[in-house]
Amino acid sequence: MKKEKDFRDRLEPFTELYTEMYSNIRKRLEAMTEDELSQILKDAHMPSMTNCGWTTSEAAKIVRDIAPYVAGIDALPQAINSTEQPSVAVAEE
Repeated sequence: MKKEKDFRDRLEPFTELYTEMYSNIRKRLEAMTEDELSQILKDAHMPSMTNCGWTTSEAAKIVRDIAPYVAGIDALPQAINSTEQPSVAVAEE
């Protein structure tokens, strides 16, 4: 058990940084208008390993994780499958 605690202790500073980044991305998504959120949901599915840098691809993964919760779960399939700008209701807290 001692070894497990050691690795968690060593990783803790990075865990804190990741948590802060994730929170900042969520706040940015929550501040978006419905149209902006609809577009970013579509945009987050565009990056691939061959059409952008790795940081864009990784950021898109995080946006794909968070945006459905901000927009409401039902908004995700509509945003992905639509060629038009879907209308999404932003969830209020």
